[in-house]
Amino acid sequence: MHRKTFFLTIVLLLSIEVGAQNRLKFEQTEKAIPFEKLYVQTDREFYFVGDTLWFAAYNLDAATHIPSKINCNLYVELIDESGDFVQTDFFVLNHGFCSGYISLDGESLQLQDGNYLLRAYTDFLKPFGDETFFTKAIRVLKSKNSNIDVFTEKIGKELQNVELGFYPEGGFILEGVMNHVAFQVTDENGQVIEAKGELLDNYGNKVLEFETQYKGSGRFLFLPEKDKKYIAKVDGFDKQFEIPRVRQDGAKLMLGYNGGENLNLGILTNKVLDNQQYYIAVLYRGEAVTLIKLDEQHIKKSIQVQKEYLNPGINRFVLLDRNMEPVSERLAFVDFDDSVELELSLNSTSFETRQKVDLKFDLPSEVVDDGFTRLSVSVVSEDALNASGVTQNIKSYLLLDSELKGYISSPLDYFVDGEELSSQQKLDLLMLTHGWRNYLWNNIREEDVEFIPEPLLGFDFGGVVKTSNERKMITNSEVMLSVGTAEQSFIAYNNTNQNGEFLFKNVIFHDTALVILQGKNEKDKLKTTISLNDLDFGHSALGNQSKVMLKSFIDVPVSAFKAKYFNDLALSEFYPGRNNELLAPVDIIGKRKVEIGDNFNIHGTPDYMLTVRENDVYYDNIFQYIAGRVPGVKVFNESIIIRGVNSFLASSEPLYLIDGVTADKGLISMIPMSNIDKIEVLKSNSAAVYGSRGANGVVAIYTRVDKSSPGVSLPALGTVVKKIKGFTPYLEFYSPEYNAENIESEKPDFRTTLYWNPSFDLSEKNKTLSFFTCDNLSNYKIFVEGITSDGRVCLGETEFVVDKHKRP
Repeated sequence: MHRKTFFLTIVLLLSIEVGAQNRLKFEQTEKAIPFEKLYVQTDREFYFVGDTLWFAAYNLDAATHIPSKINCNLYVELIDESGDFVQTDFFVLNHGFCSGYISLDGESLQLQDGNYLLRAYTDFLKPFGDETFFTKAIRVLKSKNSNIDVFTEKIGKELQNVELGFYPEGGFILEGVMNHVAFQVTDENGQVIEAKGELLDNYGNKVLEFETQYKGSGRFLFLPEKDKKYIAKVDGFDKQFEIPRVRQDGAKLMLGYNGGENLNLGILTNKVLDNQQYYIAVLYRGEAVTLIKLDEQHIKKSIQVQKEYLNPGINRFVLLDRNMEPVSERLAFVDFDDSVELELSLNSTSFETRQKVDLKFDLPSEVVDDGFTRLSVSVVSEDALNASGVTQNIKSYLLLDSELKGYISSPLDYFVDGEELSSQQKLDLLMLTHGWRNYLWNNIREEDVEFIPEPLLGFDFGGVVKTSNERKMITNSEVMLSVGTAEQSFIAYNNTNQNGEFLFKNVIFHDTALVILQGKNEKDKLKTTISLNDLDFGHSALGNQSKVMLKSFIDVPVSAFKAKYFNDLALSEFYPGRNNELLAPVDIIGKRKVEIGDNFNIHGTPDYMLTVRENDVYYDNIFQYIAGRVPGVKVFNESIIIRGVNSFLASSEPLYLIDGVTADKGLISMIPMSNIDKIEVLKSNSAAVYGSRGANGVVAIYTRVDKSSPGVSLPALGTVVKKIKGFTPYLEFYSPEYNAENIESEKPDFRTTLYWNPSFDLSEKNKTLSFFTCDNLSNYKIFVEGITSDGRVCLGETEFVVDKHKRP
């Protein structure tokens, strides 16, 4: 990261020192707290219901963009256009990186056509609110007839209302001098629109006409006269807009560019500033870089800022008076690029279906020598990209989205020269409109945040143990935590403190787990009352930026629908009845009253079933309860042996399940009978669905889901039983390798995302990766994004075409 000390040159490089006391005062005022930026790269920007969204997350130091060294939780949410939270998933950020996925299953998530917000954050970012979270609009659509016009929702729509915002350079309009005034026009949803208008004085005389230049923004020169007021109107609308109040005197900053090499900074004033003292401060990402004292003779002269001493991205200039109070501010974007441009080469530019593609990376040797380089690689059909082009990448996010508050439409476009406006002109418009009062580093102050939590890794299970009558805390008593999932189970122990409190920190498990907590009294009995604190995963409210982003229209190419339509037809022919027989994994997200016996299982009707009745709750555990009740089942010292399975040895116990989740025998013995609804026993034939795990039979226990059901007369003493969703398990992107044995397979291969690798570590020995094309003829784009160990952005892009079917 380029972080040279900045200095200003005034005329002949005249440098004036600033008193240490004044400098210290200003630096203490402007010093921002340590901060972080979270960027998430997705494999594409729109999906069909049933697809999988793949992502790679980068958690970076906000000032240097160096990857974080902290391991912590990552929360990823999917939010629909109504602002409802469709799904929340948990992942682990390991030293600043994380890869994951969201299954866009239409059945479990009840997805409809429309925009969705992908939102990600950490515990550190929570207190700062939605504006600091990573947010990205994606579009999810259902497969439709290939002839459907997907743009009908935008055709013929008439605007009901517009908003016009004015952003004068330097923060205010000054009377009697020529001012630069930027403006932006938005519709009722906050989306930028192109428009024309005019400025009128209080006598109804037209002062000037204005017109948007780029993404609803523009600028004009304005000379306000004394004692006059002004209003603005947008063509086609009757609504009037007042311009900001005109000040009678003052001084403010103006910025100019000099041939692309230097910045020229000037001070605009309408009065002679006798005996006035000013300072110019330069800041970069919350850090005061330089403070320069200006005397009267320097105020009237151009202040030249050499670009070689600026930092990449947004540089902030603040004009201060003699009391070190800000009087004017201006942001400037410096687009000299310190990112690493990756050179990507392919073994060909044209391929057949099911052919191997070799992708080679090349980058400067010093980058490899200086440390690691972490990359994310996406290879996707051009049909699956936004028809208007890719809207965001790691560079645009780190330099724009994460620095400016408020929604920015297609931020990546600002780095591309247009026919009428250069990239520099586009970026300066953005600095004027979005940066006028919404620069993120203006607001990140320690005194503005009540509490910054420690980064959480895993789940913290805490609570209190009391006597059974809840009148007294139980101190120094043993508390047991048991966690069981389909793939893992474990038990941990801890003791309560002098206030009866217990805490199990950093508990990590994947998938939905059955969590059991038990607290004992001083006699080692469960005659206690135990409570579990809420796991604080409450959703932060959506900010205006997120709400506007949800309304942004993602342009979907018609070719994407056609490809999806014909691919689905081919899949239906190969898998007859696939739409009726193939079920996606179910994740319960709604609330429904479940009756006794309404338990889900994958094995169907069991060989034997026991329903727990009112008098059965007095048994110590299920082993005592089952003994002698089920034909062919023996109980030996809290061990169950099922006759008629592969073995009848005392060491060959069945598979134990609690609500469909694998559990060990120790956990089973701790469940109070009052918490159990029914028990199912399966012998070898019925248990075959569980494979080798069910070779010795299955004992499936189902806990009560409705505490008001008949048969429950006593609460479970000293026990809490809950189902809790854990971290999303790791899943690797499937990319088949074709060889002589399978290349002629009739099984269709219609991958929209052809290849996805979220964690490619680039080194001298690791410069090539390979993948295979699928059965679709299409143009493909390769996007590579990443970060070096010293915080430099890495970008690479190339393309190829699959234009022939493989010859027999």
